[in-house]
Amino acid sequence: MTKSAPILLIAGGPQAENNDIILSAAMKLTSAQHPVIAYIGTASNDDKPFFNMFKQRFIAAGAADVTLVPLVRQFDRPRAEAILKAGDLVFVSGGEVARGMEILKKRQLIPFLT
Repeated sequence: MTKSAPILLIAGGPQAENNDIILSAAMKLTSAQHPVIAYIGTASNDDKPFFNMFKQRFIAAGAADVTLVPLVRQFDRPRAEAILKAGDLVFVSGGEVARGMEILKKRQLIPFLT
């Protein structure tokens, strides 16, 4: 049986004033001193500049590493699942949320994430 974990829904965009405080608080919910983050960017089409912006923020907030889970263009199920399993925290970025959810459904990852 898998242990359940907290789910945080955060809105506000990259310029929100409290992003760093919220990211730090989310990382403290993990058992890792410097957590590894699995980043799902389907809602932003796995946009590299958007990913890099968040990666820098997570690293500044104390993350050990942030890895993009490639789901849009170069989908490799075993690799995606390995990145997700290795993460202490899974971050799902914003953007075109409905499109992002469609990609997660198409890749049949909703049950895996649940």
